Amino acid sequence: MQEVPIPPGNYGRLQGNAKALYFTQRETGLDAKTHVATLMIAHESPKLTTLTEDIKSFEVSANGKKILIRKESNLYVVDAGTSSISKLDEHGIDLGNWSFSINVREDWHQIYTDAWRMERDYFYDPGMHGVDWDGMHKKYLPLVDRVTTRDELADVIGRMVGELSALHTSVRGGDLRNGDDNVGVASLGARLSRDEAAGGYKIDYIYKADPDYPHERSPLDHPELDLAEGAVIQQINGVATLSAVGIGELLRNQADKQVRLAVKKVSGEVVDSIVVPTSNAYQLRYDDWEHTRRLRVEEQADGKIG
Repeated sequence: MQEVPIPPGNYGRLQGNAKALYFTQRETGLDAKTHVATLMIAHESPKLTTLTEDIKSFEVSANGKKILIRKESNLYVVDAGTSSISKLDEHGIDLGNWSFSINVREDWHQIYTDAWRMERDYFYDPGMHGVDWDGMHKKYLPLVDRVTTRDELADVIGRMVGELSALHTSVRGGDLRNGDDNVGVASLGARLSRDEAAGGYKIDYIYKADPDYPHERSPLDHPELDLAEGAVIQQINGVATLSAVGIGELLRNQADKQVRLAVKKVSGEVVDSIVVPTSNAYQLRYDDWEHTRRLRVEEQADGKIG
């Protein structure tokens, strides 16, 4: 072990070649930045030099001749020298034409199995909450062959993981398409069923949320609307709901916008209501599940369990 003659500091990722050492130098305080620095290996007093500032990471090549630098979202390759880099932009790597062909279905199979393995290997309970985890892999695997998008694959994985009945175990992320051809379908925050005899879509259940957080309530749960389960949504923005294949067809690109509903109440009265649909139906369902589970615990435990 040899002491390096530089002042104390926040250094890391020590690498090197035959001529110099390379490492990160981290600032302290608010908005601290990381720089890549070098120190020449020499008998005389070496001088600490900053190659370039404000980087994400760096890597010295295996032969020690080049350095790969990541700054923001860009990559640069420079010679492994000991002088400051004055024009880093001239060494950028153009990734614009990079592409990789894959078999999407094989990729989805691997993602599905890897998600299953992660729960198998890292779930806190070795007994998997009593669930036959091998059986769960076999149970949902046939659905992977039927999915057509990465979103649908996430749904399948979510159902498999849901078998564990564990909080804070969820599925998110992935390489999802966000092209201009994607059309967002807003949600009214309720479970609806098509009822031809009633002339529209019946409200079977309105998602509930904690009253202490009114901003989390369902669009149909506003007290001024005075809507209840059993009411029938007959029109959306003047279009008969039964004229659409599904009610979501009339809610395309309507998230966070005012929408006019013609609703036949349980009493038989038909009223016009203005609601603002949401884009996050998942959060509404989760908040409802969380709130109703709490109420059930309070009821069955006579308020003695928190």
